[in-house]
Amino acid sequence: MLAIERQREIIRALTEQPSVRVTDLAVRFQVAEETIRRDLDKLSAEGKLVRSHGGAVAAIEAEQPHEQRELLNQPQKEAMAREAVRLIEPGDTIVLDASSSSWFIARQLPDMPLTVITNALYVCTALAGREQISVICTGGSLARTSMSLVGTTTIGFLGRYHATKLFFSCRALDLQRGLSDLSEDQAAVRQAMLDISDRHILMMDSSKWGARALSIVAPIQEVHCIITDSHTPDADCQTLRAAGIEVITC
Repeated sequence: MLAIERQREIIRALTEQPSVRVTDLAVRFQVAEETIRRDLDKLSAEGKLVRSHGGAVAAIEAEQPHEQRELLNQPQKEAMAREAVRLIEPGDTIVLDASSSSWFIARQLPDMPLTVITNALYVCTALAGREQISVICTGGSLARTSMSLVGTTTIGFLGRYHATKLFFSCRALDLQRGLSDLSEDQAAVRQAMLDISDRHILMMDSSKWGARALSIVAPIQEVHCIITDSHTPDADCQTLRAAGIEVITC
């Protein structure tokens, strides 16, 4: 296969999945990993993708529907949700954003005295049968792709409350640029959620590390704890721990 054909296949792969890894591509095309790195560097220089740790993500992405997001990296998200649930105590008031990670948390939450504030309709549905959990759903304009509520009404609604813990995710984490998202509306809502919460717990699987998206959510220093999977680079975890951020891998 010619280099240009291989590079076209890489771009095609990024239309079907959120990220690609150097090791997987090397096996797929039966070439050395260094050859794949050169391909990715060339495509990055042309603005066709964004390099990340061990691979790349698409340069321009559309926000995916919840039904698609819940299927991506499902085992990792389920494992991260189990770790997150361990951090929740009876009597807490927590915020769950409109990420698929929050939906996995909601599914695993035991029925205990708890208040959950959310802008995600899927989270509300997942918690509907838990009699001891009080669910507060924000108002706002419906974002149909994510089935969540956004806009100035949502942000104003959140400002009326205080939470002990926020569990959230976003599209990308870059140690220099911080957290970023594809949707300006979702980024603004997550900023408001950060403002009303005491402890900020980020759910971020390794496919999102080292990438950048359109809208800034917050600098990494605003995060108190990150729950991620075991494929996250050790060097990044050590850098964050040295900065005082708890990192839980699973």
